[in-house]
Amino acid sequence: MSLEQLTEALQQVPVGIALFDVDHVLVFANAAARELLELTDPGQPPAPHISDICGGHIRPDAKSEHTTPSGRMIETACEATPEGGQILTLRDVTDDRASESAMRESEARFRDLTEIASDWFWEMDTDFQFTFVSNRFEDLSDIAITEVVGRRRGESDFTVPGQDLAIAANLEVMRRQQSFRDFRLSVRGRDGEIRILSINGAPFYDETGTFAGYRGTGRDLSEIERLSKALQIQRAQIKELMEHAPIPIFFKDTHFRFQIANDAFYAERGLTAEQVIGHTSQEVYPTSAGQAFVDHDRSVMESGDPIVREHTIGGRIVRTYKFPVYNDNGALLGLGGVEIDITDRIRESQALTAAKTEAERANKAKSYFLAKVSHELRTPLNAVIGFGEMLQAELFGPLGDRRYHGYAQDIVNSGRHLLGLVSDILDISKIESDEMELHEENLDLSDLVRRAVTMSETARNQPSAKIYTDQVANGIRLYGDETALQRIVMNLVGNALKFTDPDGRVDVSLTTGSNGRVSLSVRDTGIGIAEDQLQDVVQPFATGANPLRLGYEGAGLGLAIVKALCSAHDAAFTIQSKEGVGTVCMVLFTSSRRR
Repeated sequence: MSLEQLTEALQQVPVGIALFDVDHVLVFANAAARELLELTDPGQPPAPHISDICGGHIRPDAKSEHTTPSGRMIETACEATPEGGQILTLRDVTDDRASESAMRESEARFRDLTEIASDWFWEMDTDFQFTFVSNRFEDLSDIAITEVVGRRRGESDFTVPGQDLAIAANLEVMRRQQSFRDFRLSVRGRDGEIRILSINGAPFYDETGTFAGYRGTGRDLSEIERLSKALQIQRAQIKELMEHAPIPIFFKDTHFRFQIANDAFYAERGLTAEQVIGHTSQEVYPTSAGQAFVDHDRSVMESGDPIVREHTIGGRIVRTYKFPVYNDNGALLGLGGVEIDITDRIRESQALTAAKTEAERANKAKSYFLAKVSHELRTPLNAVIGFGEMLQAELFGPLGDRRYHGYAQDIVNSGRHLLGLVSDILDISKIESDEMELHEENLDLSDLVRRAVTMSETARNQPSAKIYTDQVANGIRLYGDETALQRIVMNLVGNALKFTDPDGRVDVSLTTGSNGRVSLSVRDTGIGIAEDQLQDVVQPFATGANPLRLGYEGAGLGLAIVKALCSAHDAAFTIQSKEGVGTVCMVLFTSSRRR
């Protein structure tokens, strides 16, 4: 072959070939070399980058990579000539390096994803032995990767016993080179906890199409399983609760369609689930009532507020509670409803109202009767008392026998007692019929209390306990009705004297507190009141003792009148007592009454 033929052949070679002499001067370069070295004239002086290439290849058989000014990556191989020059072979590896870089980035991206993914990744060889498991497996399962790699599924100690059949079935699927999803495997971690794994896999093949093994993903379903079981239990509980609830319960979606209803709901309406579920109230009740129910549903969902409505179903009065239902993210799911049959309750309420009205009417009739009878009794009683006093004074001459004076005294005392009883009946009748009128004014309460105590002592015509008023403060003024306040004091003092032995004592006090409230109390050392009778003694015609057995006079109206008069003055009335020790009655006026 001639030199020209050799040169022509080298020009056609796709690999760059360049010949430099001992001075690194380019002697020959084929077309591929000139393109790679970016030379336009084969005879031009070597460019700086050519010198760099030659200078880096003094040693034979050395390879290096060089970037050209245009950014291309060239791989060069150098061999020395016998004369000391250099023969360079050049290859453009720009695309190769770019592919390698992309591959490295892809591998780095894959590694990052495997580390942060909630699932883990695995790979098996053709013998179905694990060759790779991502680190995420160890994080999630608490099982070391070294216990997995090099073994088949089920061969490790962490596999929970009793799964041989399932593992064998999965192995058979892989032998047939079929993909599989959600293969469940129970394993025990180093912490002793059993975890449920969900595994997916698919076969992969090499470039020739030969089976190369399996790749797949895995996920720890332990928490999901736990939540799923808890949800199943919760659903079962809710279902049982709804089915056994004696009241109708239902749920509707955002389109107002029934989704859930219990047996009580169907029974009350005489409907079946097929007639209700998936339908709106307007479809279930094709009347104006059905449209009203839908309007109620819309109001609940649009406003987000629960509503309460009453309506009639099958002749029964039903109260419906409807409320919006949201998910954990605050999105509206629909509405819930509960119905309560209040027919009997309303009828009982109506009957109670009627009975109360009738009782009030009867009570007013009783009060009117007592007032009328009491009024009719006062005139003859005043006459009896007047004639008795005339006999005592012997206005028309001596009576003769001195025993008549005692009889006359008995007539006067009995008449006055009966007159007092009639007055009490008149007062309680006015109170019960709301006819009591107060004539309020600014009063010296301290003086009023002392006067009322004196009048109570004077009214007693028999030996009585000593009354002490040294705790009645001076100068306390109050806005109220003089007659009513005087009646309060006299009734309390009279009651204390009645149930206290002559050798006992009664203490009356009138004080003001730091909060401006006025306190009136009457304390005695009498027989006391049983604890179970304290609530009854303030009721009309009730006494704290058996007057027939113990010989105490009175109709039991005194404390009832006190309580009513206290209430009319915005005052609180309390009683504290202990049998055999005594009783304390207290009236507490508000500071607004203070003057």
